[in-house]
Amino acid sequence: MTISEWRQRFTASTSEILDLLDLTRTRHRSLLRTLLENATARIDINLENSETTTGADALSLAPVPGSPEPAPIGVFSGERLVRSADHADVSTILDTGLELDFDLIGASLAISAPNQ
Repeated sequence: MTISEWRQRFTASTSEILDLLDLTRTRHRSLLRTLLENATARIDINLENSETTTGADALSLAPVPGSPEPAPIGVFSGERLVRSADHADVSTILDTGLELDFDLIGASLAISAPNQ
């Protein structure tokens, strides 16, 4: 069940969704810490309604269409939504305001901080 489906089915509040994300995140791991220490972090992903590809499809951040407001931000490969089991960690990384690069490599999304 996706977060949007969970929100609709149980009329979940924002705080309940945050609790769910915290409860389901991988313990003893911080993607933000990994990103800051290594300048890159990788997340295993599934491309919704599509075969996983490696290629030059531009990755972008945008609100997930059809989601109840406030719509979650999704990572898109072209028109395909990249689904991640690590929503809370990705949200934490995005909330930093860091300039980030995204690269889809097979079934893995690489998030990196460009060299400054």
